[in-house]
Amino acid sequence: MDPRESKTQDQVPLGTSTNISGNGPHEPTRQQQLSLDTLTMDDDGPRETPPKSENNVEYIQGVRLALVIASISVVYFLNMLDTTVLATAIPYITDEFNSLLDIGWYGSAYTLATYVNLPGSLPKQAPRASCAALMGIVMGIGQLGLAFGPLIGGAFTEYASWRWCFYINLIIGIPVAAIILIMPIPDQLSKPALRDAFKNGVKVFDVPGFAIFTCAIVMFFLALQFGGNRLAWDSSAIICLFWASGFALIAWLVWDWYAGNDAMVPYSMMRQRIVWVSCLCMAFQAIPMYSLTVYLPIYFQAVLGRTAFQSGYTFLGTIVPQLLFAIVAGRAIEKTGYYTPFLLVGAVLSTVGLGLMSLLMPHSSAGMWVGFQVIYGIGRGISLSTPFVAVQNALPKRLIPAAMSMLMFTGNFFGAVAVVLCQTIFTNSLSELVPKYAPSVDPQVVIDAGSTKVREVVASDQLAEVMVAYAKSIDRTWYFDAAIAALAFVFGWLLGFKDIRKKREDEKSQNQPTQEVDQGI
Repeated sequence: MDPRESKTQDQVPLGTSTNISGNGPHEPTRQQQLSLDTLTMDDDGPRETPPKSENNVEYIQGVRLALVIASISVVYFLNMLDTTVLATAIPYITDEFNSLLDIGWYGSAYTLATYVNLPGSLPKQAPRASCAALMGIVMGIGQLGLAFGPLIGGAFTEYASWRWCFYINLIIGIPVAAIILIMPIPDQLSKPALRDAFKNGVKVFDVPGFAIFTCAIVMFFLALQFGGNRLAWDSSAIICLFWASGFALIAWLVWDWYAGNDAMVPYSMMRQRIVWVSCLCMAFQAIPMYSLTVYLPIYFQAVLGRTAFQSGYTFLGTIVPQLLFAIVAGRAIEKTGYYTPFLLVGAVLSTVGLGLMSLLMPHSSAGMWVGFQVIYGIGRGISLSTPFVAVQNALPKRLIPAAMSMLMFTGNFFGAVAVVLCQTIFTNSLSELVPKYAPSVDPQVVIDAGSTKVREVVASDQLAEVMVAYAKSIDRTWYFDAAIAALAFVFGWLLGFKDIRKKREDEKSQNQPTQEVDQGI
């Protein structure tokens, strides 16, 4: 029997100290010896051999590999597309439902569900030497969704219906799901019996931790959504929601510590400085981006009077530089070996770009809002991959997929929080500034009208003043974004300055003895 096919419950986990000499209480069983694949027999008896080569593992190749890569790329493209496709549709959605107060839900409801990192499973289907190139293909195609999202969303909204922003997921997603379900893909890990899978499901998926954490974030979002809008900040309901979410968060932290490595967020991983600093930097990058994705199209459509499709291609001033400089920065990090300087420079440029955006008014020229976007987009692109690179080069390979999922979750979660926070800032600012600049206009009428219909409910002689209040309310969200982006510069120094090229050289030197043994030594 092939030792690789022997997968029993007695299999020794990676890293377990095993006495193979036959002496002592920890003598392995025959099944353990076979599963470890660390002994080989010859005429002189047993001798040690190196661990099983990765070349002996079965991976998909040829057409199957191409189909899997294409399917994952399309799914990631849809994931990124959904991040920005609603940007140009949100002003029209606020009109249909007659309220600006729900902007936070439009941007955050989807975002909260997107922390599952589908490309994270790719390393299991291809050799490690190919993973970098394949991940580059997936990430490159996926990032195109960011660029096409505003254009597609604007076209659907203006020429069909904003609901097509959601229908497109079914049209593309169902065939891709069918391909993945039909495609025979070898399992790299042993699977438990179906009965055992259901039995251990609660532990594996950390259902208690997930339930506690869900309660905490739902109550927190409700407090942010209703505070200052439907209910006063000092109302008993808002205060209770904040307190309850705080207690639920503490309970989740206690549970996470108790569950250890079986928790939704492994406690031992989060204790490592490089991990939690990378997560913080990821959050500080995501908050301005998600906020900008929502409020820049509102500026174009409500303040400047552009159509949904027009606001889609004007938003490319942010997306295109981000994509281009993400590629440039990735190559530069590979050549220089240092990622922290790129995070710091990117944080500075992002902060400057967001600060300049706070100068935008109804009379601002195209050169201003394009130039400010380009500055921010360059900064965002330069620093985009640095948290991922930091984690990849600080953790063992077996922990990298979990760490990647944590980074994605952190970015999407805080991005959703940012949309709700900025919605509160925006609507509260409208309530304050509309009476200041247009005393005869009821601010609630402006809020209830929605972004694009505000011009229809305000008298023509008051419209200019209301647009000033609108622009200044949006500017306040960018004050908040600029402050958050600056925090990435502060915490980025904690990543340290490590030459990742040395790790590659160490890995090559460690693999050399294995190659020699395989050749007959």
